[in-house]
Amino acid sequence: MPRSSRLITPSQLSLFSISPVIGAWWEELKARKLFEGSKPDPSELEKQLRLDGERHEKVLLGKLEAKGHSIAHLRGQQSDNDYDATADAMHRGVDYIHQASLRNNAMRGSADLLKRIDKPSSLGGWSYIPIECKLASKPKITFLVQALAYCELLTPHLGETPKQFELYLGGGSFKAFKTNDFWAWYQQIRDRYAEFLET
Repeated sequence: MPRSSRLITPSQLSLFSISPVIGAWWEELKARKLFEGSKPDPSELEKQLRLDGERHEKVLLGKLEAKGHSIAHLRGQQSDNDYDATADAMHRGVDYIHQASLRNNAMRGSADLLKRIDKPSSLGGWSYIPIECKLASKPKITFLVQALAYCELLTPHLGETPKQFELYLGGGSFKAFKTNDFWAWYQQIRDRYAEFLET
């Protein structure tokens, strides 16, 4: 993937996957500070959906804590301190990492949740997979793209790409996916987005 001075985000990549022109241009104008208008204030529905999404995550975290799992509650603000805190939590082998800040030389983002699994990696006798928390009851393309992006961002920490990822959907259900089933497709989207940014 061609490199630029600005790191893209999994959210931008997921938006491009469903709206290559309109959505991507909006994000790019904002990123380059070329948008000459003002973005409309969030509607009441958008505000409520955001609150519901935060509550959805909190319910899951509460259930995990009730089962005795260790959880690192991070800020997810993608500062140097946040990246270091994420790496530290992974090296300590915490069961779950909430709002984990990750980056490589092309992309940065904060994963909803990282889950420790019993699979050896560069960290030791364990590894991590990303979990994207969504209110929808069924998987969507954007969810898959985001989760796959976090698989890519985890790769430098683990020494290999996670073999699976999960979605935590509305109603409290988990759905697991094999990374290899979508990896070639994800790479095509990522490369097309890189071309869009360059041209």
